[in-house]
Amino acid sequence: MKRFKAIIFDLGGVLSKGKRSRGVHDAVAKKLGISLDQYFDSIDEIYSVAITGTISSGKALQMMAKNLNTTPKRLAKIYMQAYEKNFKRDEVLYKVAINLKKKGYKISIISDIWKVAKDAILTKKDYGKFNDIIASCDVGVRKTN
Repeated sequence: MKRFKAIIFDLGGVLSKGKRSRGVHDAVAKKLGISLDQYFDSIDEIYSVAITGTISSGKALQMMAKNLNTTPKRLAKIYMQAYEKNFKRDEVLYKVAINLKKKGYKISIISDIWKVAKDAILTKKDYGKFNDIIASCDVGVRKTN
């Protein structure tokens, strides 16, 4: 008899490796030509509520873009490029997860993430491969809760 029935993976830093969100934030600040401190001062509160889905990603981008003196469309493009550059799928661990599913385990992802990052990091194929994908922006709570 199996001791475990389900295995839950985190997305950032586990199934997707890289410089993590700090690399994303560094890249966005650099692209906008501002300091990292200025960048965080402009997005911090908005980003926090976007992670829980309290506001939509469109509204978050609109508010951030206003604070950063750019357009929401440009900011979304910068974020997508930064996430794609800074997060790379850990193919070995991904294959381990899929093999575990083939052996009868339920495999899931749980992640504190806002919709812009989720759209950049997760592919449509991921939704078919995992039993559940739980993102804080979709369920309204962060993992600590």
